[in-house]
Amino acid sequence: LGTAAAGVALVGIAAFNILARVAELGSATGLIRWISRLRAVHAADVIPRMMTVGLVPVMAISLLFAWFLGAQSGRLAEVFANGEGVTQLSRVFLALAPLLPIAVLETVLVSATRGFDVMWPQAAIEKVGRALLLPIAVLVTTRLGGDVVAVARVWALTNLVALIPAVMVWRRLLATTRTHPADLDDPRVAFAAPGTAHAQGDPGFDRNSWAAAAKAFWGFSAPRAAGQTFEVSIAWVDTLLVSALVSTSAAGIYASGTRYVLLGAFISEAIMQVVGPRVSGLMAKERGRATSHLVRTAAGWQTALTWPIYLLAIGFAPVLLGVFGSEVLAAQGALIALSFGLMAFSLFGPAGSVILMGGRSSQAMGNAAIAVAFNLVGNLALIPWLGITGAGIVWALTLVLLVGLPAWQAQEQMHLDMVSWSALWTAGLATATIGVPALFFRVFFGATWTSLVLAGLTGVIAYAVGMWRFRSETGLDELITDPAQLRPGRLLARLRAGGPKSADRPGGDRSSGATSGPKAGDDPRRRPPNLKGGRRGR
Repeated sequence: LGTAAAGVALVGIAAFNILARVAELGSATGLIRWISRLRAVHAADVIPRMMTVGLVPVMAISLLFAWFLGAQSGRLAEVFANGEGVTQLSRVFLALAPLLPIAVLETVLVSATRGFDVMWPQAAIEKVGRALLLPIAVLVTTRLGGDVVAVARVWALTNLVALIPAVMVWRRLLATTRTHPADLDDPRVAFAAPGTAHAQGDPGFDRNSWAAAAKAFWGFSAPRAAGQTFEVSIAWVDTLLVSALVSTSAAGIYASGTRYVLLGAFISEAIMQVVGPRVSGLMAKERGRATSHLVRTAAGWQTALTWPIYLLAIGFAPVLLGVFGSEVLAAQGALIALSFGLMAFSLFGPAGSVILMGGRSSQAMGNAAIAVAFNLVGNLALIPWLGITGAGIVWALTLVLLVGLPAWQAQEQMHLDMVSWSALWTAGLATATIGVPALFFRVFFGATWTSLVLAGLTGVIAYAVGMWRFRSETGLDELITDPAQLRPGRLLARLRAGGPKSADRPGGDRSSGATSGPKAGDDPRRRPPNLKGGRRGR
């Protein structure tokens, strides 16, 4: 397509993704949380009610946004493009508009399957199926002579293809989930699902409980909708601003140049998606020590899997970017800055998921609002001065802010231990075994593919040896002994037996004691349950 046409396509996709995520209204996260909590207290028969409450408003908003994108395509194109790109971008918006509701429904359905404590639907449909289909579909389209509009349309149509198995999986999960009649005398049911008639004082489920279910669901998800809007803005608004302030070609270079870090980002996202529902389930059972250990373990794994990728990207950015052509070398500074930001981001693991799954969606919204304000101001200040390098620097600093705020809040306010010593050990080991060889080969042999291969082979071997040598410090021994250690049941069993075996936290967990459950009048949508054995034993 060329850099200019690719930039037009990416700007169209950026706008499409922002509208789609906003239209979700936070329902995906809401469904994950409520499904996992309902299953935890054996009230799975309430799940269909929550699904209806969550999906109907989402589809209405997505249809409205689709109309807006199509009706205002020309005006939007004039804002984010110039010259011939205006006409092309307007046509791209028109092509994408009808597919917006389909993309929203597919994303919500696939994401919400994680509430059933399964990852294979999202992995199979999104991470493997659609990820493989996208490049093939785009390649075939371009080979057949398709223009930028055809490429954008094919990209969006992959959501329709993915929607078919998503619906099939949902039917299977609902049919095979062991449904227990909700015990209306169990206070945990009212606490985990305030939308039940028990919370209303009614003898059974009736139409009034629909309003209660909607209030409970959207009481959590509505703040999340705003937070999700802020988060997707952070992910895509820099591309739109680069296009508006510089050019669509620069936006294409920027988006292409930062693709290499997506592998690490996918790994981090996968770990957070696994941990999120389990954090919610553990908190519903008031298991603070297990929650802390789960989060620290996830941070260690995230660091172990992503730091090698980022270190090699930093050391050999020109080699990697050269694949896309000499023009894309201009994104070298952005790639390096973003790699550093993601390295810092990985050290605290799923901190944002802890805040969300703990019921603090309003606090998560505030964190995201602070981050997006910082991102917008930073981009407006640095893009005119430093171009796409400035956009990369701002994105990196925003990531640090995004993980730093929730990590501090979980540590100080929810009394969870967020400092993962296994992550710090792994980070130091990766720097010594991969970062140092990468620097050596880059300085003495230059930025070539030969240097990259030699540095990669040397570093990976040394890293593997180091991980084995320090397997206790990095938590690898737990993974070898018990590959299913991230299951909440396994976590609780180890904690009852005397705590984790790793040296993740010298001296073990500092907590002791327990607290009572929620008192009458507590609003569980605003307050998480008090956690037994939290960091300070409160």
